[in-house]
Amino acid sequence: FNFGPDTTLTHTVKDLIVNLGKLWNLKNSFKECSSSNQNNFYEAKLLKLNCDKALFFLKWISTLNFVQLIRFTSEWYYSYYNINKNMLDLTLSQIDDYEQIAKSKGIIWPR
Repeated sequence: FNFGPDTTLTHTVKDLIVNLGKLWNLKNSFKECSSSNQNNFYEAKLLKLNCDKALFFLKWISTLNFVQLIRFTSEWYYSYYNINKNMLDLTLSQIDDYEQIAKSKGIIWPR
């Protein structure tokens, strides 16, 4: 099973890098991540997963939108690599936040 964003939404790898860069206060983050030798480097242009199986069999829908996903992920990794923070506390807090977002959207599983 794949679990990912709503299939009607499309985001590029560049969107991901630029948004992460903003949250980490990096300037020109996409340029910094681009390969200088494009002949030996391949990256998909779009971030897409086929989540049809999860939707069909599990009635699963995405809880986080793209901005929320980037915020959750970047907060966790930034804290892990740059801040002396208790990662268990942060992880549990993010799980609580995730459940609250799901409940606010009327998603069944967190009830």
